[in-house]
Amino acid sequence: MSSNTPARSVTMRNLTTTSTYTLDTLARRAPATDDLLKVADWLGANGSHHLSPIARIELAERVITRRRFLIGAGALGLGAIVGCGADEQAGAPTATPETRATRVIEGANGPIEVPAQPQRVVALADLINGYALASLGFDKLVAIGSSGESDPLARLKAYGQLPDGIPSADIGAWTEPNIEAIAALRPDLIIGTDTNHAPIYEQLRQIAPTVLVPETISFDDKVPFAGQRFVARVVGIEAALDARLDAYQERLGTLQAPLKAQLNGVRYTWIDVYGPNDVYVSRTTVAPGSLVLRDLGAVRSPTTNQPAFGEAPWPQISIELIPSVDADVIFVGYGLLPEENLANKDQLDQLLAATTAGKAEQVFRVRYEAWGFPLVEGLFIVLSDLETMLAGRTLTRSEKFN
Repeated sequence: MSSNTPARSVTMRNLTTTSTYTLDTLARRAPATDDLLKVADWLGANGSHHLSPIARIELAERVITRRRFLIGAGALGLGAIVGCGADEQAGAPTATPETRATRVIEGANGPIEVPAQPQRVVALADLINGYALASLGFDKLVAIGSSGESDPLARLKAYGQLPDGIPSADIGAWTEPNIEAIAALRPDLIIGTDTNHAPIYEQLRQIAPTVLVPETISFDDKVPFAGQRFVARVVGIEAALDARLDAYQERLGTLQAPLKAQLNGVRYTWIDVYGPNDVYVSRTTVAPGSLVLRDLGAVRSPTTNQPAFGEAPWPQISIELIPSVDADVIFVGYGLLPEENLANKDQLDQLLAATTAGKAEQVFRVRYEAWGFPLVEGLFIVLSDLETMLAGRTLTRSEKFN
């Protein structure tokens, strides 16, 4: 199924008479049980007769994968679970060892046959490929490309303790990976990005099946975590991503009341600073920072909607324009360059101090990688950061931003 093809939707009459649910949503509603018969009963009671045989099989696979079952019951067992009759099974794909061994993924470089359960994966991009998988519990990575810093794992450390699945093998920077080092690791799957790795795709595919993730998916500004979901699907752990999203909702539930009391209705501005003249206003709606602030009732300041900014989710501004994007609260994200090393840090501090947020001492530094990169783990970090920032204080608000 193509990564940029919307999930097929089906109306489930036994769940509701009016609403339409995607297969992903239906899978999350399945009973939390290891009993195949109960799963089969649930599928039968919740609309399997209203789906095509292919849709039934896909839904069953998602449900079973989500519950960490092995899809190895064969065509007859799968047919029984999804409610297919003999005639329907004859026209449906047959689950055999051969078909379970590989899958086809539609990447930026076209359809690629990949191992169904890859065992040795090279992720060429540190965050959007490597950390995206390791943070979901994937432990089959043998190498990830680095950011090119003196510390190859610098960007990953912005997320705190590194996951167990982060490997130590050196394959060079993600912008210029070492082909020989990759080949020496004998991977059975390579994951890269179309922006950086299309020029070396032919070399990579000689080593192992190579999937290039489209940048339009990695940084999709409409669908949260689309890029992470794509790479999770490539290695077959999409259910792990859904489980982390469920865990976020649980965590949000425990913190929502006190944090929402502070943030509901607050107007905020979020800027990212990469260098002396490299400042951006973050207006993305799908980064962890944006999603958590939305869930807690905070609203982006109208000052960030200036006509000169156009429609860009991250319009670049000169440092002198920082006061023009004033707000009740300003979050400042810094890239890998430490703020104390900015050549014009004093000017930046003065400009921020002159804002409404600055006068109220409501300018907060945040970790750009965790707040800005579209990775699910960032949701937990943003919640934790806000809990720390707001502990023991009450935010002031100005009528001029309403």
